[in-house]
Amino acid sequence: MAFIPELWSTQFNDQLDKMLVFNKVVNTKFENEIARGGDTLHISEIGPITVNSYDGTDIVSQELNADDLTLKIDQKKYFSFTLNDVTKAQTDLAWMSKAMERAAYAVKNEVDSYIAGLYSGLKAFSSSTYTIGSGDSDTNAYDFVVDVSTKLSEQDVPESERFIVIPPWLHGELMKVAEYASAFKEYNVTGQIPMVAGLSIMKSNNIKTTTTTYHIISGTTQAISYAGQIEKMESFRTEKNFKDGVKGLFVYGAKVVIPAAGLHISVKKGS
Repeated sequence: MAFIPELWSTQFNDQLDKMLVFNKVVNTKFENEIARGGDTLHISEIGPITVNSYDGTDIVSQELNADDLTLKIDQKKYFSFTLNDVTKAQTDLAWMSKAMERAAYAVKNEVDSYIAGLYSGLKAFSSSTYTIGSGDSDTNAYDFVVDVSTKLSEQDVPESERFIVIPPWLHGELMKVAEYASAFKEYNVTGQIPMVAGLSIMKSNNIKTTTTTYHIISGTTQAISYAGQIEKMESFRTEKNFKDGVKGLFVYGAKVVIPAAGLHISVKKGS
């Protein structure tokens, strides 16, 4: 099968976009600015504007200063695989597509896990830990999501594109609530992500844990910026046997840029 790097790079990125969870809840507008691994992207954020009362005297203008934040593209992951000529002759021509799908899935886990690990840079929801369950002293999963949405509103976080990424067990607790179960049933038909109290509900196995505590991220895409791309995609022929190979290098980086636009919530499983 002819190898066209541009073609397989595109397919790899398409698969990666489909599989990522945390990539859907971060700001990705800087991706086109990556030139090579190790680049540092400069992100300018303007602070709040001061409003003054007018009393007829001279107007005093506020001098704006843009905070220069840096997003380092310092994460590098590669994949490399080979297929011997005998096996290739016995497979259909879709083997490369399947291999790229598997490679994208493997890289996806690395990227998702990295973004999920940025939770500590977000504003803490509380100094205590929520216990989610159906026990007498537990918090109901639906009430928990409503509390998170309320906290975001108290922080003046914009209501558009709000999200929360939860572990599968917490999603299971939500499914016990009739209102959410109905919304999830509709999702299976329309593909529209179910919402609770204005939050898009997403689930991931890459949420970070420390002992029995799960570190959940909520907020808007303004909180974290991310950029990543395939830097190299090459084919090669092994020297000591009859095999064709493909290798790729994916570079990326992510950073919390507006901590107050997101929340870090610590939760535990209840009874």
